[in-house]
Amino acid sequence: MHANQTIEGTPQARGREAEDIAAKHLLKAGVEIIGRNLVLEGHELDIVGLDDGCLCFVEVRARKDNGVVDPLETITMPKVRRLRRGAELFLLYHGDNFAWEACRFDVIGITFEPTLELEWRKEAFEAC
Repeated sequence: MHANQTIEGTPQARGREAEDIAAKHLLKAGVEIIGRNLVLEGHELDIVGLDDGCLCFVEVRARKDNGVVDPLETITMPKVRRLRRGAELFLLYHGDNFAWEACRFDVIGITFEPTLELEWRKEAFEAC
């Protein structure tokens, strides 16, 4: 097996599938996707989009089943700090490339089993 291949059902494969599902959901909702899986100085941003002049930094969280922990509740303060720093770097390097008036942090939680569920929490935590 090549090093970049994935095995169906692995957390990495589910994560990629969740990001694809989230991106499609955002597009249907009218959000323009301007970047996916961006890494800026080691800080990853799952999805960056524009929603009516608002620059959205979207973190996608996935769980195999609807167990004890809600995917939206899995974001820790260190993760919030990393997301904020990633957003700051994105604005520093690319902020002038887009017409935006505000920014926000959204979280999309996806549960795969027993049925696919998606929850989009806009302004999940304090913006830039």
